[in-house]
Amino acid sequence: MTDFLYHSILIGIGATALLDLWTLLLNRIFGFPMANWALVGRWFCHLAGGKIFHEDIAKARALPFELAAGGGSGTTSSASFSPAFSLPSRHPAGTRSRR
Repeated sequence: MTDFLYHSILIGIGATALLDLWTLLLNRIFGFPMANWALVGRWFCHLAGGKIFHEDIAKARALPFELAAGGGSGTTSSASFSPAFSLPSRHPAGTRSRR
């Protein structure tokens, strides 16, 4: 089970890195805008203070370390969802229902 979690988390982090590289490529070639992880981090930092909803998160008060919080939350969520999506495929063939 430890190997499964370890590999799943590595897959999640690797998928995040690959998506970030793809976004960078689209930005450099076609000028697509990059994701603003600071806004995600700002929301998470305000969430710690008890505020969930904002009229406009871009107009909310800027907080220190919001870019790090946003980037970390994106990587953490990818790494934690990866095992959840891998679990259904790990059932032994004998336990599946047959029709």
